[in-house]
Amino acid sequence: MIICDFCSSTPVTWSYPAKTHESFAMEGLRGESVGDWAACDICHEYIESDNWQALLDRSCATFVLQHPNISDRFLREDLKSFHNLFRMHRTGPAVQEKGD
Repeated sequence: MIICDFCSSTPVTWSYPAKTHESFAMEGLRGESVGDWAACDICHEYIESDNWQALLDRSCATFVLQHPNISDRFLREDLKSFHNLFRMHRTGPAVQEKGD
């Protein structure tokens, strides 16, 4: 099942074209964001209206709900960095996903 790359919810209704890029590197580990980013309707609305604070708030809230044992000490800054990488590597407008 495909989930929103911003808040992990379903259904995914939008796709944002993006270049593949390194998303993190630490202590010998490297992460890569490959291609397009998926978005739900709510996150899509925040992106289209340049409401990055609301997108960050939603991303943090849903992440903490899904992972209650994870410390949120650095979560907000980490997610903000991922959103900035999305903005840097986005290559075009959102494309609406076709429903089944």
